[in-house]
Amino acid sequence: MNIEDHMEYINRSFIEKIYKNKVPKVYKCSSCGEGALDFIDDTFHCFESNDSTLAQQHEDWEPEWIEQVFSGVLACRNCNQKFAVSGIGGAEEDYDEEYGKYICEYFYPKYFFPELHLFKIPINTPKKIHEIIISSFYLAWSDFSASGNKLRVALEIIVNDLAENVNKKDTLGNKIAKIPDKHLSIKNMINAIKWLGNQASHEARLKEYDLAFAYEVTDLVLNELYPDTVKKDSLLKHVDLVNKAKGSIAKS
Repeated sequence: MNIEDHMEYINRSFIEKIYKNKVPKVYKCSSCGEGALDFIDDTFHCFESNDSTLAQQHEDWEPEWIEQVFSGVLACRNCNQKFAVSGIGGAEEDYDEEYGKYICEYFYPKYFFPELHLFKIPINTPKKIHEIIISSFYLAWSDFSASGNKLRVALEIIVNDLAENVNKKDTLGNKIAKIPDKHLSIKNMINAIKWLGNQASHEARLKEYDLAFAYEVTDLVLNELYPDTVKKDSLLKHVDLVNKAKGSIAKS
């Protein structure tokens, strides 16, 4: 593996810092799928841990030693759906040209309710697979390995639908090998998720970038297997109309 591939892989992430007055735009409402999120006034609360408070008495204390817990309620700017969020926090020294040095507090989410979606699940995805992926989203912020293991469970359901001539004694690897070559690209993607799922199940040491990669691959697999046929049919209908009109069908 060259350094570029390695760096591209480990730079994958989905967790970003939250600030009291600024929630990253990547955290989108899972109800409407569009809206950005903001804290509802007076719902954000944070507290320093006991160990962190005691550490301030140390002669070498620095702001980076601060450890906090936080909770709050977010609302979607678009549909006003509410989300509970909680997690951990820290602090770092920053600099402002007008005010000079100051301590900036930041926070990392460990839990959202309802869950935030880390990719858009295709509408035609079977219900059982959909439910398992949702449960993976719940765990994603706090336990990468447990979340990755959920993806492996969803994967096995997909494999059972694609593989031919399987039996109860077949391992997941054997089942994947029995997926027809017409699904070769999906077969390869599923195999990659299997390896990460194995690592999550047996070693419990998935990193954030591993899980972020697994989500990207799962997104591709689902969109190939369960495409939005309604959207596709509507688009193809307009393709025919534009071809017949030899141009825009919105012309007056």
